[in-house]
Amino acid sequence: MRTIVRLSPLIESEGESKVQEFLRTFKCSRDSDLEMFLHDRAIFYEKRDRARTYLIVDSDDEHDTIVAYISLAITHLTVCEDTPLSKTIRKRMDLHDNMTNAYLIGQLAKDDRVEEHIGHELIKMAINLIRPGFEMFGCRIICIDCKKPLIEFYKREGFFRISTEPVDGLYRMVCLI
Repeated sequence: MRTIVRLSPLIESEGESKVQEFLRTFKCSRDSDLEMFLHDRAIFYEKRDRARTYLIVDSDDEHDTIVAYISLAITHLTVCEDTPLSKTIRKRMDLHDNMTNAYLIGQLAKDDRVEEHIGHELIKMAINLIRPGFEMFGCRIICIDCKKPLIEFYKREGFFRISTEPVDGLYRMVCLI
């Protein structure tokens, strides 16, 4: 059975060292940065309230397996004047001096052992995790930073590219709730 488990309560119930050991079972050879974040940074970010990490876990009678994970945060978004975004989208973003706040899908990754294509599911999960914040506090923008090969995938998921050039090899994309 697949469940979503937030990192903080898991640390509280199991202890940090046991959780750290569990996180190290996650492997993502396609992108070592995604693996490294979960292994080396997720607990740090969680404890300092910089991000919330959610593990998608398969459970059976014998053990739990991390299938994927999502890390979410709040970010400050600046949209350049030469953005490829339409005027309609810019207006809906309610920018002030080309800036606004946004929910950030900071990390989104699946384990090497997962053969199925679950990217669409993970995006839906991330948006569903963000939605209560939107209902309580507002902020209608979700952003994600991605490498060039993933731009088309995120476009199909409803995201728009806001920059024409990458920053540190990543393109920033946004969608509206």
